[in-house]
Amino acid sequence: MKKILLALALFAISSAQHLSASDLQAPYFSFVRSEVTNQLTIASNTLPLNKTLIGQLKATLKVIDKNTTNTLAPGVKTLGLVTKGLNKTSISNIFDAELQNVVDIYFDILKSNGSSLSNRLVATYPSGPHTSALNNLNQMIAALNSADTNFNTTLASKSLALALKKFVVTEKLTIKAEAAPAPLATVNATITISGSKTSFKSTLAVAASIVNGIVFINAVQGSTSGTKSLSFGLTGLVAGANTLPIASGGANQYTYVNFSGVGAYTGHSFDSTGGTATVNYNPATKSLSGSFTFNASEQDGIRTAAITGTFFSNTQ
Repeated sequence: MKKILLALALFAISSAQHLSASDLQAPYFSFVRSEVTNQLTIASNTLPLNKTLIGQLKATLKVIDKNTTNTLAPGVKTLGLVTKGLNKTSISNIFDAELQNVVDIYFDILKSNGSSLSNRLVATYPSGPHTSALNNLNQMIAALNSADTNFNTTLASKSLALALKKFVVTEKLTIKAEAAPAPLATVNATITISGSKTSFKSTLAVAASIVNGIVFINAVQGSTSGTKSLSFGLTGLVAGANTLPIASGGANQYTYVNFSGVGAYTGHSFDSTGGTATVNYNPATKSLSGSFTFNASEQDGIRTAAITGTFFSNTQ
């Protein structure tokens, strides 16, 4: 049996050691049908007649013969009916190997289709459809894993049916994700200074320059009451998911200037004392997104700040 490994939303294609679709020829149930026909002949010539078994085998032949295509949806449906019927017979073990081969065929087809969707999703921007597609893809993978590890072909077939259902949903969501535009470059954060919270929302001057795995985010929020800026750098960025430290020092800081009130036009700077960022870098879309949290100390050493937020930016 094969195993599926998931890294982020990506399928890992494992090598198949069983019969391929071309080995089975069309339709995929031909070997199962041959064995059912053989057992029906034996049962019909064995006295006393086992009428229950003969009826079950004849019913299974009708189900197989009704499916004249190898199209995925009717094939998986037929597999479910055939495994359910044959596994209720008194000679179910005779059909197990052939049924398992058909399970493996549809497993491979669904796994390949899932891999294709995963590769397409990699090239899409963060969006609602993108997130939903990944969630359904993960559920599809879980169902395939269940089918792959279950030696009961009836239960394995049910898992394949669920995987197919999730594939259909994922495919539709992937099409929507591919049509979704790049979101606005943003930095949103909550700044808590000595117990007092303030918000930071910026679509201005958000920049992400990546050089040798080093990225720098800089954002500014302006209003009639004053200006705020937030900046931080990260080192060690690679494609995919990253958990990176935010270093201490003045290169990573929050600053603000009020245009009125006590200390008007006086700058207040809070330098990082350390933190962490969870970042996803997608070279295919040249986008960078994630969340961050770091603590900071005012340059005069009196007040402290806790800074948490999220960001999205196209890389340069």
